[in-house]
Amino acid sequence: MGDLIELKIYITSGTDNSEQALTQLRMALENKPSDCFRLEVIDLKGEPLRGLIDGIVAIPTLQRKVGLQTDRLIGNLTDIVVLDSFLSL
Repeated sequence: MGDLIELKIYITSGTDNSEQALTQLRMALENKPSDCFRLEVIDLKGEPLRGLIDGIVAIPTLQRKVGLQTDRLIGNLTDIVVLDSFLSL
């Protein structure tokens, strides 16, 4: 089995783009084995400094960390092909 995929999604609850991104991500993860990833949802409405500390410049942002490599995908995650590709690498 490969490395654990650590996912963090930075959202602002109550906004359309953030809610849509979270829904799209959860739907995409339904088809993945749950032991392959760990998901953390970070609501910047409740933790505004977290975004600053983590260097987040746009909301919503999905961050993927596998081993030492970290990548980010910004937006509402409606492009399912791009999202699936991002989750598969």
